[in-house]
Amino acid sequence: MKVYAYGEDALTLWAIKNRLSEIFGKLGDETKVDNSKIFFRPSFGRGGKGTSNFGEFDFILLTGKAIYLGESKWDGSSEKLKDGLLELRPEQLFRHSVFKWYINNWTFACPQLTDWKDLINASKNGEPKFPKVEQNENEREDKTVPPEGSLLASNIKTVSDIIAKHFKAIKPATINVLLYMHKGEGLKGDSGPNDFKVVNINYKDALRDNLIEIEI
Repeated sequence: MKVYAYGEDALTLWAIKNRLSEIFGKLGDETKVDNSKIFFRPSFGRGGKGTSNFGEFDFILLTGKAIYLGESKWDGSSEKLKDGLLELRPEQLFRHSVFKWYINNWTFACPQLTDWKDLINASKNGEPKFPKVEQNENEREDKTVPPEGSLLASNIKTVSDIIAKHFKAIKPATINVLLYMHKGEGLKGDSGPNDFKVVNINYKDALRDNLIEIEI
């Protein structure tokens, strides 16, 4: 069955469905597609003052050696290019920092750390401490670990459990990825903002006028 869609989310799904081998190749990862797992648009709540929410990744890829935390952009994005480079917003960078903290202090801290209340205490007193929001907004409070029993805590635990079971005895690298989808001119180089790896994917041949065609 063919699905016709438009925009950044549709292109992300199309790229994951049709260009995953190419994405792995550009990341230098030799994992076979069948041995990987994918989270598409995993939600960790919308942002807001005084909350624990830190938004949605566009995707998370689990391979044989790494966790790839992904942001997707396309050439129709509102973010502007400057000299072939694209800057991510502070809240996007924070999302990656905070989930890496959960990976290090919860996902791969088990079974030593199994009590969510201990994680809350670690976020306040541990080293490294819970990341702060890197924004110049005086009225915005720093984020905190969500309370036990909350929907957000449940989502973090579920994703963490799938990640931990996928890698079993090894602790993988956690790598930030900027997937840039274009019709002819990608971003320059393979290094993006901060420590992000850039993966350019050309989607021109999959277009039907302005719609992207996805086979499901």
